[in-house]
Order: sequence, then C-alpha cells, then structure tokens
Amino acid sequence: MSVPAWPARLGLTYRQVDYWTRCGWLRPEREPVGSGHQREWSAAELRVAADMGRLVRLGIRPEVAGRAARAGRAGQVLSLLDPAPCVGGPGRPA
Repeated sequence: MSVPAWPARLGLTYRQVDYWTRCGWLRPEREPVGSGHQREWSAAELRVAADMGRLVRLGIRPEVAGRAARAGRAGQVLSLLDPAPCVGGPGRPA
C-alpha cells in the first residue's frame, strides 16, 4: 500500500509517517526514486505503524514507540529506558 492512502485509516497523518520514516522508525518496502513517486509499504510495516500510533496516542515518545512496536512484532522484550534518537530528522544532524 502507498501513502497517502493508509495513514488516515490508522489515525496517523502523512507528516507523522514521513517524519517517522526519515528517522528510521518506519521502514518502507521500497523508497521512491525522484519526486512524484510514493513509498511502498508491507502489511507487516503497516502493523508496526498502527502499533506505534497507538503508543504515541498514549503519550509514549515516538522514538520509544517505534522501538517498542518493532520489538513487540518480533516477540522481543524491550527496555523503554533506552530510546534510540532520531538521526538526520528535521533540525537534527545526520
């Protein structure tokens, strides 16, 4: 599935999805080449995005929510005390 079709169905905005992707918290199946093309998303990654959105709405920071959603999908236990920061996101050095 491609953006912008699915974010609203999950209670997310395109800007959230774009930011989370640029930070590496969401991983598209295929990145677009050039402008005018959309990212492609797997069903598994859409589930990660949905879980991440639920956690963010509960007040969890996006960087922690992304790691928790991905770890939960992999059946892992995650320490929420060690969040991975966004690298290369808006206003942040790459």
